[in-house]
Amino acid sequence: MNIFLTGQIQIGKSTALNKTLSMLQSRIDPNFGGFNTYHIAECRDVFMTEHGAPKINDTSRKIATWRHNCMEPHTEVFDKLGTEILRKSLQKDIIIMDELGFLERDAEIFKEQVFECLQSDIPCVGILRKANIPWHIPIYKDPNTKVIEVTLANRQGLPYEICDLLTK
Repeated sequence: MNIFLTGQIQIGKSTALNKTLSMLQSRIDPNFGGFNTYHIAECRDVFMTEHGAPKINDTSRKIATWRHNCMEPHTEVFDKLGTEILRKSLQKDIIIMDELGFLERDAEIFKEQVFECLQSDIPCVGILRKANIPWHIPIYKDPNTKVIEVTLANRQGLPYEICDLLTK
């Protein structure tokens, strides 16, 4: 089973995901693969790294640049670095995808790898940006994928629910 969280900005998606991963670590000690995306405050750009790796300002990891009040994606970084991370993750116990959004819209190689991971026997856990993003439609429609909306009412209990789903 694959599980993705979605919801409004700053509702607690990443917090719920991180608590889930921490609980899984203490329950079953899985070998996590996958990626995390992060902002570097001083430049407002977005970077990608392997899950668990340090968050550094490295241009080879920059997936988007803030320009003229919008994010300009670096498709080639998704297609090279993102695809490489996900390929290696197929040897892990759980694949983390934090987060999938609109920046990947033209990263066809990366998106193919995302779907390959979702069709594998390895559970994928991540975050889907809440927006009308056409390439997310197959994720929502996948019978092996559960998409959960994070709300103020459910965010505290979600890590327990997700852990239970993944450890059955």
